[in-house]
Amino acid sequence: MTTIRQPSPELARTIDLCWAKTGDDVATFFEVYPSSSVDLIFRFSESGNRVVVLGPRTETVNVEVAARARYFGVSFRCGQTPRLFDTQHTALVDARLEPNRLLRHSTEQLATCLSALPNTEKRQRHIENLIRDEPPLIEHDQCRSICAYIQATGGLVQVAETAAHFNIHVRSLERIFRKHLGLPPKFVIRSIRLRKLVDAIRAGGQTDLIGLAFELGYADQSHMIRDFKKLTGRVPVRLDPVDTGRLAGGPTARTVHRYKP
Repeated sequence: MTTIRQPSPELARTIDLCWAKTGDDVATFFEVYPSSSVDLIFRFSESGNRVVVLGPRTETVNVEVAARARYFGVSFRCGQTPRLFDTQHTALVDARLEPNRLLRHSTEQLATCLSALPNTEKRQRHIENLIRDEPPLIEHDQCRSICAYIQATGGLVQVAETAAHFNIHVRSLERIFRKHLGLPPKFVIRSIRLRKLVDAIRAGGQTDLIGLAFELGYADQSHMIRDFKKLTGRVPVRLDPVDTGRLAGGPTARTVHRYKP
């Protein structure tokens, strides 16, 4: 089961959440749904440590969780990722990278340091201390502001409405996102709303899909199910509320992270 932790208040505009997980007795595959977020993932195991930067995903992908390995991850808010290493945000879309340096440190030394810490709370505190002084990966202020606005609405906003809020034309909004974020605004809105739906299921095994559809701004339940299935390939009523994304068998989609000693 995955443990979720909220970021420190002063970093809440940058970090969406931190999480920790320990692998089962055998390796297990998990589905990772489309997202406009960047994820930083550390794996600690007897065979060695590993660090992966998982960029925004435009499709459902699979991740293998190694047997009995410990994981610690940081998910950044859309458009607010700090400069983890020397790259552009657009280069992270649908990418899985293992940089040699991270947050001005050797990746190997940073992973070793985190692995030695006794718990998730201390790992989170250490990473947050490193992030505090880092500039944003996206330097374009307006792009970051628009991303923050969409995130604040929970995806309950239209592209045209977003453009009007910032006094720009829809095509200007699309150009800004394409140049600096690497994602279209419509996908960002849909992915953030998808995250709210998955969170609702994870929180309590949501069964009132009609009420949930209304709460999330869909025209009706059918619209919500169609949108969810188009993004994930699944229907929401079949998700496991305890361990959302866990697969009973092998991978079902493109695998972006596999265990290797």
